[in-house]
Amino acid sequence: MANTKVKKSENAKGKRKGGFLKRIGHFFKEVVSELKKVTWPTKKVVVAYTIAVVVFVSIMMIIVYFLDYGATQLFELLN
Repeated sequence: MANTKVKKSENAKGKRKGGFLKRIGHFFKEVVSELKKVTWPTKKVVVAYTIAVVVFVSIMMIIVYFLDYGATQLFELLN
């Protein structure tokens, strides 16, 4: 039983063979391979999502402004 654990750890170390730079190169090859599989959005979709985000943030900004203004007026009234 103990011998199998030693062999497993030796196998794990064996997989890490190669220099540091070789492993970094392999990592970047895998990254490029995965990025080729990505379905990138079209320009039209990106513009639509950007407009949606800007509109949403603007609405939230207006809501927070009025809540802040109302709270300020309430505290001034209480003083």
